[in-house]
Amino acid sequence: MWRVQLLIAGLIISLNVGAEQCQQSKSQQPLQWIELFTSQGCSSCPPADAWLNRWRDDPLLWHSVFPLAFHVSYWNYLGWHDPYSSSEFSERQYLHLNQRHTRNVYTPQILINAQEWRGWQGLLGYLAPSPTARVAMATNLGLCIEANDLIWTIDHAYQAPSGVTLHMAIVGMGLETSIARGENRGKILAQDFVVLLHQQQALTANQGTWQWQPKSEWPQQQVAVLWLEDQARVLAAVGQPLTAGQAL
Repeated sequence: MWRVQLLIAGLIISLNVGAEQCQQSKSQQPLQWIELFTSQGCSSCPPADAWLNRWRDDPLLWHSVFPLAFHVSYWNYLGWHDPYSSSEFSERQYLHLNQRHTRNVYTPQILINAQEWRGWQGLLGYLAPSPTARVAMATNLGLCIEANDLIWTIDHAYQAPSGVTLHMAIVGMGLETSIARGENRGKILAQDFVVLLHQQQALTANQGTWQWQPKSEWPQQQVAVLWLEDQARVLAAVGQPLTAGQAL
């Protein structure tokens, strides 16, 4: 099982060889990065979860459109402990506030390319944001999955600004949770794009390998997402489904 990389006109092209699953994004490709901050303990969050779920069938999913749901932890005291929540995700929401991407912190809160967006609510709810909300990717990213190894590459010609970080997430699809307590008691919540695992590191090289250990309680349908970020603003991203039936 092996992988071939070709460097042609500054582009790194990853070829599938053996059982690896690979995906490639290109510089200047449109990028629509969607972050939902939500909680299973928040009574007003299910409509926003449902809005995010609708991106599942978008033809540009994991090519130009990247929806992620970060479950915050600060509602866990209300009677229901969200099993997908993390204080790290709460801190990410406050990072957007500190970077002046938002004016306050609440749930559900949606940002598109680091700008707060409320268009999913009210009479015009469930409409997609305008394509003009997209930005151009700053560089090429390559992502290959082999077992529990995530092999990543970045265009060698890319000169990253100081402070840029590399991020990896495993995202769960098709989750259903029966809520026994709290504000959503008695409901069965259907959620996609749930961030199950998130890791980050300083960008010090143009290629490397990340390893992770799946958990037994994770859903069968998972997606690996890789992105570059500068002060909570995503510069480039690539995604690769990990399960059969989700091939791009």
